[in-house]
Amino acid sequence: MRPTKPVADSSFSREIPPFYNYAGASSHHAQPAPLFQNEITLHQPSKLLARQEIGLKSIPGPDRHQRTRIRFHGPSSVSRIEPRKPGRGGSDEPVYSAESDHGEEQDGEEQAGEEQDEEEQGPLSSRSSSLPPDWNFDTDSEDDGLIPKPPGEVGRPSRGGYTLKTVLGWPNKDYLRIKRFIKQAVRDHLDPSIKFSAQPEESIKVVQTLAANKFSVLSQYSACWPATDFIRAELHYTCSRARTDKRNKDAAIGKAMRKSNGKRKK
Repeated sequence: MRPTKPVADSSFSREIPPFYNYAGASSHHAQPAPLFQNEITLHQPSKLLARQEIGLKSIPGPDRHQRTRIRFHGPSSVSRIEPRKPGRGGSDEPVYSAESDHGEEQDGEEQAGEEQDEEEQGPLSSRSSSLPPDWNFDTDSEDDGLIPKPPGEVGRPSRGGYTLKTVLGWPNKDYLRIKRFIKQAVRDHLDPSIKFSAQPEESIKVVQTLAANKFSVLSQYSACWPATDFIRAELHYTCSRARTDKRNKDAAIGKAMRKSNGKRKK
């Protein structure tokens, strides 16, 4: 005879539906509902500052646009244009420095060279001045109370010389006026194709006298040495340019002759 099974408790003998929700059951008999049946509220935990991405997206709209306007707002940048230095064309003699007294203001001189040399008020303006008859351009002495000539050669600051514009310290406009005047005087009274030491002494004195009578400020310098330096610098440039032109012309002639001789041999 088989033993009979014990009768189960009446509370567990009834059928439990799949979605269990029995209000009459005691709390200790309640079964936990599955996770997918529970209603879970959305809760976003706070993040550490080190884990947060801080950028333009974290900035509200008005502030972000304002920052953008402030960041890119400002005056337009001004480009600096350096003055071009004229080439020397491969001269055999040592050329003047980058701040040479002839090439440093070449561009400004070309623009202002078309203007008339009008009379202007200022320390370098030309007035009815004339040198005394016994004025000596060859004597440079510190005992005459005038401004002496600096040591060294003009246009050679790296070789113990000096730059004329820097030493004089004149306003740029007045400096160019005197420079243009002497440049024209050199063309009219001197031979631009030969150097300063080969020029006739009388012709040099003519240009010096014209410059000294035109610009009274030159009489404040011993032996009127700024005028002499202007002449020397201008002749250095024109003489070097004349040699370069002659060399290029001779090379072109030689090339044409060699080409002609080659055709004859054929």
